Amino acid sequence: MSASRETGLDILFVHVGRAHSRGRDLLIMPLGLAALADLLERGGVRARVYNAAAAEAAGGAEPLGRVLARLAPRVVGLDLHWHQQTRGVLEAAREVRRALPGAFVVAGGFTASLYDRGLLDAAPEIDAVVRGDAEGPLPDLVRRVLGGERDLSGVANLAWRRGGGIARNAQTYAACDRDLEDLRYGRLELVLNRDDCLRGLWRDEQAGSPEYRDRRVVFYNPGRGCPHDCSFCGGGRRGQAAINGRPRLARKSPDSALRDLSDFASAGARTVHVCFDPFPDDGWYAELFRRVRAARLELAMVFECWGLPSPAFVAAFAETFGPGSRLILSPESGSERVRRLNKSRPYTNAELAAALETIRARGVAAEVCFGVGLPGETAEDVRATERLAAALSRRFACAVAASPIAAEPASPVFLDPAARGVALRRRTLADFAAQDGPYDVGYRTEALPEDEIARRALRLERLCVRLNERRGR
Repeated sequence: MSASRETGLDILFVHVGRAHSRGRDLLIMPLGLAALADLLERGGVRARVYNAAAAEAAGGAEPLGRVLARLAPRVVGLDLHWHQQTRGVLEAAREVRRALPGAFVVAGGFTASLYDRGLLDAAPEIDAVVRGDAEGPLPDLVRRVLGGERDLSGVANLAWRRGGGIARNAQTYAACDRDLEDLRYGRLELVLNRDDCLRGLWRDEQAGSPEYRDRRVVFYNPGRGCPHDCSFCGGGRRGQAAINGRPRLARKSPDSALRDLSDFASAGARTVHVCFDPFPDDGWYAELFRRVRAARLELAMVFECWGLPSPAFVAAFAETFGPGSRLILSPESGSERVRRLNKSRPYTNAELAAALETIRARGVAAEVCFGVGLPGETAEDVRATERLAAALSRRFACAVAASPIAAEPASPVFLDPAARGVALRRRTLADFAAQDGPYDVGYRTEALPEDEIARRALRLERLCVRLNERRGR
């Protein structure tokens, strides 16, 4: 699908995914791009978003260079959020420079923030990197660039080219509750290929599946930050401090989140996927769900629970969201010992089963996700995961899923691998640019070499596919 026939933009945000030997993935863009475009629009800057990865997966997309030349933005923003995008972003930066030699190219996102200097060294086509949250620095940067200013030393959080070197301004901005309150994530009309994005494709091979043909889903988080530090997560407390300078969690009010959900529904979304649950039982979601019911919003919700949901949360969820909704639980391992080593909110297999029983009793669909490659995990632990996945699928008729664990930049494993019994093969931006797909895991543990992690992860994933097919018959 081609991008909208708009021209003369001030800024175009472009999302690219990851191309690898098995295909293309990371097609879902961070929804914060739409919120940033809206923020700039309200300040008089003409801004749009283009998900080049989703457009390519949908088929019939114009080459990115042709889209850029036609839209002719004066500034191009590239999100490098997930580390798996690294190679794609480097390639896109070169394509931007070929199509628009005079454009100002700025990158941002978790990975760009952590590797700002490395990114500017690797990609001479990129003029600047916004480190951490962009809501404060980016409007200031764009205003200065559009006004012809060359001295960007007053822009917070910015790494940029000055003369023949790289300057790094102080990272002083992190979004707080008040900043998030004003953001409008539902301005999907600013996304040029909105329909491609609403399909919610993660991998290109899903494009022809009937399940994804008319899915109309958005991936939304009403807050930022986490007070926990699971071993494998780059978005936990330590990672947020290292990447975003975030001193504490920031969260919208239920009213502000309800406005976003209403905007999503008006834009044609049918399902909202949420993975933000640092305090799922402090009453915030209960209040949001109450307001959703009062507003009579017809939306389904998929909610990822990083701990176990309480019976009260499950009850409120069931009362609010209808067909197509589900709760996702992530025990990661079938071994309680491995879970205790790696999750900040561990639980026993009996507690997991009790939660699934509560979910089933309320008539809510459930999915259970597992991983392979956790610190401290042995081959026997992986076999325990296989047994647990099979047992839960049979007992609760729930979906099961699996993948290899990624050693996320800024995760506890990444920041202190020796303490976790992990040897990393990837440390630099160039290392991440060279990775080839989800089974190129890039590390080994004391018990499992890298090739065995990949092999056992693939075996577990195939087992989950068989279990789901059996459940669906």
